[in-house]
Amino acid sequence: MLIIFTRRLFENAEASVAVSWVSKDYFPTRECLEICRFFENYMAEAVLMEKLGDGMQAIKIYLKAIERIDVKRISDQIRVVINNDWNVGRVGRFDQLLLFDQILESACQIASKKEGDGG
Repeated sequence: MLIIFTRRLFENAEASVAVSWVSKDYFPTRECLEICRFFENYMAEAVLMEKLGDGMQAIKIYLKAIERIDVKRISDQIRVVINNDWNVGRVGRFDQLLLFDQILESACQIASKKEGDGG
């Protein structure tokens, strides 16, 4: 039953949602690993490799996921946020930190969608 759920999850949910589910202890790791590989969800695959105790392979998979991030898309989003909100002369340090947090969140969302799109 969990295998069917996992497959449906990868077909329909964002990549980050799938990662949070397969990392749970009661999910069958090896079977879920095959599904992660089929859907090219590298982040979930790396989490499962960690669960299996293969930290080096997990790191290699994380690096593969990082290579797939669309840097231009992230930098364009950062420019939009900066141009719209970040007037350093008028914004205090706390607000700058909040804005930086917003930029990081945007980057993570873009990376998550990129991962979920399969490339």
